[in-house]
Amino acid sequence: MGKSIYAEHKERRHIVNDIWHISLSGVVLRLLLAAALAGAIGFERGWKQHAAGFRTHILVAIGTASLMLLSIYGFSDLYLDSSNHPADPNAEPNLLADPARLAAQVISGIGFLGAGAILQKKETVIGLTTAASVWIVAVVGLCVGAGFYFCAIVFTALVLAIQIGLSRFESFLMARRKPHKESEAHKA
Repeated sequence: MGKSIYAEHKERRHIVNDIWHISLSGVVLRLLLAAALAGAIGFERGWKQHAAGFRTHILVAIGTASLMLLSIYGFSDLYLDSSNHPADPNAEPNLLADPARLAAQVISGIGFLGAGAILQKKETVIGLTTAASVWIVAVVGLCVGAGFYFCAIVFTALVLAIQIGLSRFESFLMARRKPHKESEAHKA
Protein backbone atom coordinates (compact mmCIF):
# COMPACT_ATOMS: atom_id res chain seq x y z
CA MET A 1 0.00 0.00 0.00
CA GLY A 2 1.22 3.53 -0.82
CA LYS A 3 1.98 6.38 1.51
CA SER A 4 -0.80 8.28 3.18
CA ILE A 5 -1.69 11.67 1.81
CA TYR A 6 -0.35 13.25 5.02
CA ALA A 7 3.02 11.45 4.65
CA GLU A 8 3.33 12.56 1.02
CA HIS A 9 2.57 16.15 2.00
CA LYS A 10 5.17 16.04 4.77
CA GLU A 11 7.75 14.64 2.35
CA ARG A 12 6.94 17.31 -0.22
CA ARG A 13 7.26 19.99 2.45
CA HIS A 14 10.64 18.60 3.55
CA ILE A 15 11.96 18.78 -0.04
CA VAL A 16 10.76 22.37 -0.41
CA ASN A 17 12.26 23.35 2.96
CA ASP A 18 15.69 22.13 1.82
CA ILE A 19 15.66 24.88 -0.82
CA TRP A 20 15.47 27.50 1.92
CA HIS A 21 18.61 26.43 3.83
CA ILE A 22 22.21 27.53 3.30
CA SER A 23 25.45 26.22 4.77
CA LEU A 24 27.75 28.30 6.94
CA SER A 25 30.42 28.14 4.23
CA GLY A 26 27.84 29.46 1.75
CA VAL A 27 27.17 32.44 4.02
CA VAL A 28 30.89 33.15 4.50
CA LEU A 29 31.55 32.86 0.74
CA ARG A 30 28.80 35.34 -0.05
CA LEU A 31 29.94 37.86 2.56
CA LEU A 32 33.58 37.65 1.42
CA LEU A 33 32.61 38.05 -2.24
CA ALA A 34 30.42 41.05 -1.39
CA ALA A 35 33.34 42.59 0.54
CA ALA A 36 35.79 41.98 -2.32
CA LEU A 37 33.54 43.44 -5.01
CA ALA A 38 32.56 46.46 -2.93
CA GLY A 39 36.19 46.90 -1.89
CA ALA A 40 37.21 47.27 -5.52
CA ILE A 41 34.62 50.00 -6.06
CA GLY A 42 35.37 51.63 -2.70
CA PHE A 43 39.12 51.59 -3.33
CA GLU A 44 38.63 53.72 -6.42
CA ARG A 45 36.53 56.21 -4.42
CA GLY A 46 39.01 56.22 -1.51
CA TRP A 47 41.98 56.63 -3.87
CA LYS A 48 40.38 59.84 -5.13
CA GLN A 49 39.78 60.87 -1.48
CA HIS A 50 36.00 61.01 -1.63
CA ALA A 51 33.73 61.03 1.44
CA ALA A 52 32.76 57.35 1.24
CA GLY A 53 35.75 55.15 0.53
CA PHE A 54 37.05 51.62 0.88
CA ARG A 55 35.66 50.75 4.33
CA THR A 56 32.28 52.41 3.83
CA HIS A 57 31.66 50.55 0.58
CA ILE A 58 32.66 47.21 2.12
CA LEU A 59 30.43 47.77 5.14
CA VAL A 60 27.45 48.66 2.96
CA ALA A 61 27.90 45.55 0.78
CA ILE A 62 28.38 43.20 3.73
CA GLY A 63 25.34 44.70 5.42
CA THR A 64 23.12 44.40 2.37
CA ALA A 65 24.35 40.87 1.59
CA SER A 66 23.58 39.90 5.19
CA LEU A 67 20.12 41.41 4.96
CA MET A 68 19.43 39.55 1.72
CA LEU A 69 20.59 36.30 3.32
CA LEU A 70 18.34 37.02 6.29
CA SER A 71 15.47 37.89 3.99
CA ILE A 72 15.78 34.66 2.00
CA TYR A 73 16.87 32.17 4.64
CA GLY A 74 15.99 33.72 7.98
CA PHE A 75 12.24 33.59 7.62
CA SER A 76 11.76 30.27 5.84
CA ASP A 77 9.07 29.23 8.31
CA LEU A 78 6.98 32.18 7.18
CA TYR A 79 7.44 31.39 3.51
CA LEU A 80 6.27 27.82 3.78
CA ASP A 81 3.55 27.66 6.38
CA SER A 82 0.76 25.16 5.84
CA SER A 83 -0.49 25.45 9.42
CA ASN A 84 -3.48 27.46 8.20
CA HIS A 85 -4.91 24.21 6.84
CA PRO A 86 -4.35 21.60 9.57
CA ALA A 87 -7.49 19.72 8.54
CA ASP A 88 -6.37 19.40 4.91
CA PRO A 89 -3.10 17.49 4.55
CA ASN A 90 -3.18 18.09 0.79
CA ALA A 91 -3.05 21.87 1.24
CA GLU A 92 -0.15 23.58 -0.46
CA PRO A 93 2.10 25.77 1.71
CA ASN A 94 1.10 29.41 1.88
CA LEU A 95 3.48 32.22 1.13
CA LEU A 96 3.11 34.53 4.10
CA ALA A 97 6.05 36.83 3.40
CA ASP A 98 7.98 38.14 0.44
CA PRO A 99 11.80 38.08 0.58
CA ALA A 100 11.99 41.01 -1.85
CA ARG A 101 10.32 43.38 0.61
CA LEU A 102 13.36 43.66 2.88
CA ALA A 103 15.63 44.21 -0.14
CA ALA A 104 13.35 47.00 -1.38
CA GLN A 105 13.55 48.74 1.98
CA VAL A 106 17.34 48.41 1.98
CA ILE A 107 17.56 50.23 -1.35
CA SER A 108 15.39 53.06 0.01
CA GLY A 109 17.45 53.33 3.18
CA ILE A 110 20.77 53.39 1.35
CA GLY A 111 19.54 56.47 -0.47
CA PHE A 112 19.73 58.37 2.82
CA LEU A 113 23.30 57.21 3.40
CA GLY A 114 24.27 58.27 -0.11
CA ALA A 115 22.62 61.66 0.38
CA GLY A 116 25.16 62.34 3.13
CA ALA A 117 27.94 62.24 0.53
CA ILE A 118 26.35 64.95 -1.61
CA LEU A 119 27.50 68.52 -0.94
CA GLN A 120 26.99 71.84 -2.66
CA LYS A 121 29.87 74.29 -3.06
CA LYS A 122 28.81 77.56 -4.64
CA GLU A 123 27.22 76.58 -7.96
CA THR A 124 28.69 73.06 -8.04
CA VAL A 125 27.22 69.89 -6.56
CA ILE A 126 29.84 67.33 -5.52
CA GLY A 127 29.59 63.79 -4.26
CA LEU A 128 26.98 62.51 -6.70
CA THR A 129 29.23 59.77 -8.07
CA THR A 130 30.18 58.69 -4.55
CA ALA A 131 26.52 58.62 -3.52
CA ALA A 132 25.73 56.56 -6.60
CA SER A 133 28.59 54.16 -5.85
CA VAL A 134 27.29 53.61 -2.30
CA TRP A 135 23.87 52.77 -3.75
CA ILE A 136 25.51 50.52 -6.35
CA VAL A 137 27.47 48.49 -3.77
CA ALA A 138 24.19 48.00 -1.91
CA VAL A 139 22.82 46.40 -5.07
CA VAL A 140 26.01 44.34 -5.46
CA GLY A 141 25.59 43.13 -1.87
CA LEU A 142 21.97 42.19 -2.51
CA CYS A 143 22.94 40.30 -5.68
CA VAL A 144 25.68 38.36 -3.89
CA GLY A 145 23.43 37.68 -0.90
CA ALA A 146 20.81 36.25 -3.24
CA GLY A 147 23.41 34.07 -4.97
CA PHE A 148 23.61 35.99 -8.26
CA TYR A 149 27.41 35.96 -8.30
CA PHE A 150 27.92 36.35 -12.04
CA CYS A 151 25.57 39.33 -12.17
CA ALA A 152 27.38 40.99 -9.24
CA ILE A 153 30.82 40.40 -10.79
CA VAL A 154 29.81 41.75 -14.20
CA PHE A 155 28.04 44.68 -12.55
CA THR A 156 31.17 45.52 -10.52
CA ALA A 157 33.42 45.30 -13.60
CA LEU A 158 31.07 47.60 -15.50
CA VAL A 159 31.01 50.11 -12.63
CA LEU A 160 34.82 50.12 -12.40
CA ALA A 161 35.13 50.59 -16.15
CA ILE A 162 32.77 53.54 -15.94
CA GLN A 163 34.41 55.10 -12.88
CA ILE A 164 37.96 54.75 -14.14
CA GLY A 165 37.57 54.92 -17.91
CA LEU A 166 34.96 57.65 -18.10
CA SER A 167 36.75 59.68 -15.43
CA ARG A 168 39.82 59.85 -17.65
CA PHE A 169 37.71 60.60 -20.72
CA GLU A 170 35.84 63.32 -18.81
CA SER A 171 39.13 64.88 -17.66
CA PHE A 172 40.38 64.85 -21.25
CA LEU A 173 37.23 66.60 -22.46
CA MET A 174 37.31 69.17 -19.65
CA ALA A 175 40.98 69.95 -20.36
CA ARG A 176 40.13 70.64 -24.00
CA ARG A 177 37.09 72.71 -23.05
CA LYS A 178 38.75 75.12 -20.58
CA PRO A 179 41.15 76.80 -23.02
CA HIS A 180 38.28 77.20 -25.47
CA LYS A 181 36.19 79.05 -22.86
CA GLU A 182 39.10 81.31 -21.90
CA SER A 183 39.72 82.28 -25.52
CA GLU A 184 36.03 83.21 -25.90
CA ALA A 185 36.24 85.39 -22.77
CA HIS A 186 39.22 87.27 -24.21
CA LYS A 187 37.32 87.95 -27.45
CA ALA A 188 34.42 89.59 -25.63
